[in-house]
Amino acid sequence: MISRFNHYSFLIPLIVFLGHQLLEIIFQIRITFIDNYVDPFCMSALALHLLAAERFLFFDDELRVIDVIVTTLFLAFVAEVVFPFFSSRFVADVYDVLAIAIGSVWFVLTSKDFKRSKS
Repeated sequence: MISRFNHYSFLIPLIVFLGHQLLEIIFQIRITFIDNYVDPFCMSALALHLLAAERFLFFDDELRVIDVIVTTLFLAFVAEVVFPFFSSRFVADVYDVLAIAIGSVWFVLTSKDFKRSKS
């Protein structure tokens, strides 16, 4: 199970996310593009890895295309509709949805937890 989280498809988004948080919160360094779009990218990539681990642990199965699509749509809906509705700190942005989708594509292309074959 631990080997799932030692794969570069999980470690790169995790390191990028933590590095961005370190720059933003600790060092107070603001880079607008990174501040706006790195977190949604990392969120979807990491969330899909966690979902894949949960699926493996409880169901001994891998994620399929429909799982990735539904999860991506759910994350985009929550981040771009629900959060802005409840807080003015969040702003709905179509580019955030694109960043979430790119994070999901990253997961599909790089993860060993994604079921590519038809069965």
